[in-house]
Amino acid sequence: MQRWRSAAAVGTPGLNGLLTTARASWRRPSNATIRTMPYSIAGAAAAAGLNKTTVLRAIKAGKISGSKDEHGQWHVEPAELHRVYPPVMRSDAGRTADAASENTELRAAERELTVLKDLMAELRAQRDDLLVQRDAWMVQAQRLALPAPPLTGDQEPRSWRWWGRRRAG
Repeated sequence: MQRWRSAAAVGTPGLNGLLTTARASWRRPSNATIRTMPYSIAGAAAAAGLNKTTVLRAIKAGKISGSKDEHGQWHVEPAELHRVYPPVMRSDAGRTADAASENTELRAAERELTVLKDLMAELRAQRDDLLVQRDAWMVQAQRLALPAPPLTGDQEPRSWRWWGRRRAG
């Protein structure tokens, strides 16, 4: 028994010998392979949102495989790169570089803030120590600057000269 199909469901030849149907606009023959261009180191870094040195370290460590061409340039297949590092959305690729530079600036500012806070605490401790020393010196200076207490009738002035003590004794 022969089945009748509508014209929309029947495959028709399309571009490059591929079949087109109403449901699937492009069908690829099962023996066709997709060839993609390999990334350069910079392209791989941009595609994964990484730094170029990170990609090169991953190649040298064996995490991802890469090859050198006749000019000495590294090339990485996209499937190999994205096996380890997930791809970054194209709209996020520019933002990733901006975010990385902002993060670097933020970390540098935080380190500087920490150093300044430590310096401020040290300066406050020195100031407090100097205030205590100043107060101690002030008390001593006041004690030395005060006049001698007045003599009472039963006390006679002491002779501070050495010959005066010699005669009295």
